[in-house]
Amino acid sequence: MGKILKHDFKNSYKEFLIMCAAIIIMSILLGITCLFDLNSFLGRVFFMSSMTFYILIITAVGILWIVYIINSINKKFFTREGYLTFTTPISIDKLIISKILVNFIWFIVVMVTFFISVLIIVFFATRGYVDVFSGLIEMVKFAFQQPLILVTSIIKVILYVLSLLITLFFTLAFLSSVNVRKARTIITLFVYGIVLNIGNFLISMLSFFSVGLGYDTVNFKHVFCYQTGYLTPVIGIMAPIATETTIMYFSFNQLIGMIGFIVGLYFITRYLITKKLELDSN
Repeated sequence: MGKILKHDFKNSYKEFLIMCAAIIIMSILLGITCLFDLNSFLGRVFFMSSMTFYILIITAVGILWIVYIINSINKKFFTREGYLTFTTPISIDKLIISKILVNFIWFIVVMVTFFISVLIIVFFATRGYVDVFSGLIEMVKFAFQQPLILVTSIIKVILYVLSLLITLFFTLAFLSSVNVRKARTIITLFVYGIVLNIGNFLISMLSFFSVGLGYDTVNFKHVFCYQTGYLTPVIGIMAPIATETTIMYFSFNQLIGMIGFIVGLYFITRYLITKKLELDSN
């Protein structure tokens, strides 16, 4: 497993390092323009131009991240290279899990880079008057003062990213099994969105009557609670549901639904790859 991960990281690190470097460089340039006199015409022009490019870079990185994952999975599993991949003595589970794990780690790296870029911009914008690092330390302290909320938030983020990756893997496996070749990327994104929306809907229905953890805003303590109402329609992101005294921040129903969605799609994907795969010989 270690060798597979090393190989996947080696094949992908250049692209993701370029993405992260672009975000940091653009945030520094944007931060520098914050030092200009924004009341002047040239100051406003430089600032608005840098802000536009920063937003474009962030958007481009998000799109490139998805496109790169599509191409890397497609190349390794569903093209001529797939013939070589499946002749190795490595199990299909290790191949799938390694690819998901590597892309999961790169997602976290990109998110951390984005967070650092925001800190850089804030530092320049406030001309150092706001102690960014002290604020960051206070945020960390607050997070560890609420370990249940911290742990449940981490669980939700992990499941959310895994759901995105396994859905993408399933989409590619499905399209390969039905021998879709033309406009592959566009069709992949279209089907990908449909599958995610179906999963969102099913999990929302499952979570209409939610049992989970909440925070009692009167007695200032964590409690078990139940509430009704649809959760946010994005897998993994659950906005707190508030009653008069309690805010539910973690739903066991949604947890079960998300795990079931991920595990179910994993085994369907595995079945499609091992039994129904139509490799592209081009």
